[in-house]
Amino acid sequence: MTKLGPRVPVTFRAAGKKPGRRVFMLKQTAEHFGFKVAPYTKKNSKGYNIPVKGSKGSGSVKVPSGEIGTTKYNKKTIKYAKLKRIPVPSDATIIEIQAFLKKATKNKPETFYSVDGTSHPVNLT
Repeated sequence: MTKLGPRVPVTFRAAGKKPGRRVFMLKQTAEHFGFKVAPYTKKNSKGYNIPVKGSKGSGSVKVPSGEIGTTKYNKKTIKYAKLKRIPVPSDATIIEIQAFLKKATKNKPETFYSVDGTSHPVNLT
C-alpha cells in the first residue's frame, strides 16, 4: 500500500449555530486548492494545549483538480479530468459543502461529486 503523505486539519465549518468541524485532508490537496490550515492544538481553560480532533471516516467528495490525465485503451489515447478527494463530515449538507468549496483560494472548483456520485455545482448563481 502506498503512502499518500501527511494530513493537515482544515476548518470545514466554524462554530456557530452548529458546532465547529474540522477535517483531516492530504497536505498536497489543501495546498492545491489553497485551503487555510487550522492549528493543531487549542488551549483549555487552564492554559494547557490540547490536541484538536477532526472528522474521520465519514466519506469524501470528489473535486476536479483542473489537471488532465491520459490513458491508453485499445490503442487510443483517452483524456480525462483528474479528481481529488476532499473529506467531509458525516452531517454535512450539500449547501455546507458548497460553502466550504467556495473558500478555496487557488484552483477554484466549479463542480463536485457527492458521496453517492451525483454532480453538484459549487456556485448557484
